[in-house]
Amino acid sequence: MNKKRFITCGALTVSLMSSVFLSGCADIKFLCKKYDAEDYCSIELSGANGYGTISVTDNFDDIVDIDNIESLDELGFWMRCEYDISEEDADKNGSLSNGDKVKIIFKCDKDAGKDAGVKFRNTEFTYKVEGLEEAKEYDAKDYCKIKASGMDSCGTIELESDFSSFI
Repeated sequence: MNKKRFITCGALTVSLMSSVFLSGCADIKFLCKKYDAEDYCSIELSGANGYGTISVTDNFDDIVDIDNIESLDELGFWMRCEYDISEEDADKNGSLSNGDKVKIIFKCDKDAGKDAGVKFRNTEFTYKVEGLEEAKEYDAKDYCKIKASGMDSCGTIELESDFSSFI
């Protein structure tokens, strides 16, 4: 009786495992490499508070070596992955202030990712703008000199400027 139960359990286990692998579930749940998209996004801020610009790029160097990929499916997948800011926030880029929130979107072909054995989660997330310095005001008259020479209707004007203190 125990031998019969053991054979029945073994047959049931083999049957379940083969149906999982044949249905393709194994490809998605067990063999895919899963990554959090936010962890591989490089964000760079530039400009001053109220005039800030954000740029986003990928930082996949820790998870993939593009030069050593053997599968064309996987190479194609990685080459088409990109980060961008949402359309709603694109209009604010160039006039960002500390405290503003920008929605970052990771775009990739999910079917190509499945073929390459890669899956990303958290593909939309919010970044809070911080660290922009206050803009400094300058009066151009303090850095420019106007020289006029000549006579009425035959004169020239020369503008001398020294903006070396800005660099």
